[in-house]
Amino acid sequence: MFWLSALPLSGESPDNVWIALQKSTQRHEFCQNFEFKLPHSLKVGTLDSLLSLSDDLVKVNTAVEATVNKIRRQIYEIQSEIPEDQRSHITVEGQKPEKYLQSFVWDEAKYPSRRPPKESVTAIMETVQKIDADLKVISTFK
Repeated sequence: MFWLSALPLSGESPDNVWIALQKSTQRHEFCQNFEFKLPHSLKVGTLDSLLSLSDDLVKVNTAVEATVNKIRRQIYEIQSEIPEDQRSHITVEGQKPEKYLQSFVWDEAKYPSRRPPKESVTAIMETVQKIDADLKVISTFK
């Protein structure tokens, strides 16, 4: 299981907050932490634009979740038809999902940090819609 946490800096440097998190969670062997680095220059816009975007994010979240669930169901159906010793492992950009999350790097070329958040969300939705359309095409050939 993975938890994605955003921590307040409270006047501290990001490195100091990371070190404090490591110390507080690792001494009790509570968990293993991996830094999920986002660009420091990520544009946030105005409060009004963020509030407007938060309304859109509910729809975006629903759409992304639906597509991910379709992919999960498709993989489950395909894998259940293949003998266990012949199943291939699921990968995300050539890596196991766990490794991908542990070594995540922001794709600046695809989602420039200087781009307004609404445009980044639109680009993400376009990608999800393309994946959903590709999945429909692939599932018809099954």
